[in-house]
Amino acid sequence: MAPVEVSFPPVTEFRVAPEAYYSSGLRARFIHDAERTAVKTNSPTTYARIGYDVDEVAYKKRVQASLAAGNLPTTVPAGWPTGLSGPLVWRTGDFPDEEEYVYHLTKEDKAEIFKALEIFKGLGLEGHEVSQKTFPLSSLGRELENVRNSVYEGRGFAIVRGLDPDAYNVEDLTVVYLGISSYIGERRGKQDQRGSMLMHVIKRGDQERDVQFSEDKPFHTDTVTDCLCLFTRNLSEKADAAFLPPPGRLGHLPFEKRSPGIPGLTEAQAEALDMVHFVARKHEIKPRIERGDLRFINNMAVLHRREAFENSVNNARHLIRIWLNNEQMCWKLPRHLQLSWARIFDDDEREEHWDIEPPRKDGKILRVAGSCD
Repeated sequence: MAPVEVSFPPVTEFRVAPEAYYSSGLRARFIHDAERTAVKTNSPTTYARIGYDVDEVAYKKRVQASLAAGNLPTTVPAGWPTGLSGPLVWRTGDFPDEEEYVYHLTKEDKAEIFKALEIFKGLGLEGHEVSQKTFPLSSLGRELENVRNSVYEGRGFAIVRGLDPDAYNVEDLTVVYLGISSYIGERRGKQDQRGSMLMHVIKRGDQERDVQFSEDKPFHTDTVTDCLCLFTRNLSEKADAAFLPPPGRLGHLPFEKRSPGIPGLTEAQAEALDMVHFVARKHEIKPRIERGDLRFINNMAVLHRREAFENSVNNARHLIRIWLNNEQMCWKLPRHLQLSWARIFDDDEREEHWDIEPPRKDGKILRVAGSCD
């Protein structure tokens, strides 16, 4: 009998994304337009100039200006904790080796994955329909529950190691990493207005756009997801590393026009945001990356960054980013974040696009993820 082939929805012409950021259904569900009309702000007319990349010189000037102005508070506001405790409060020294956060797939795990792939292919489903139910991992699934708990209720990150990208064709490989990741978070989100479900973190062969990859990047979180998943399809030639600091909940924001109702940052806020970066740099850990790694990061608790990297003819960095949502494990969201999560994970009015390879036109890569990781 001929082997069963997996297919994904066909890649349609790369069209312009719909203009409306929120679909009509989400606007009605969250009474969005009425709430936006009601927003009033009493904000200063000038704001700090702070970009996505950290400017250490500007930061030091802000610190000196604050010190010179004096009258700085020396205690935290009433009701605020003076200390934190719990599994998310860790130090670099808490992980003497990577065995603390890496799960290594065993020979039996790999055999179970292969069996799950065969079962899935026998169902006649399209690749994006993979789930815990259609990709059964009875034994490995218990280990992945521990990984999930570490991400959502423990240290905030974990790595599953041992997949061989060369052991599968691209369709089967995609089903495999989606199937494994479904045990961490079964819902996957649209990562841009177009509805891209898989984002490729690669250089696109455009010198002007690729300059971001030749620079170290600041700590940040992804836009809207409770769990960030990164599959390492290939490694770069030099300096392929990612960094994680002790948990925080701030990311660097670009200096650009902000959404109506959201003010810019004051000088004091910009100074505080930069301080988060430098404190994180002081205490960061540097998990090793291998081909085939699946990295899971609690995006609501743990920042991440990467350093500059260099590709070669034979070794070009290629990550695939997935935004995951676990409805049972996700932290409780305030109302305005509920709208953001609904746009990513619930909005059926926008199309889904499953680019298992980077979309191209006339040989040129059209869309990749930005500086993430």
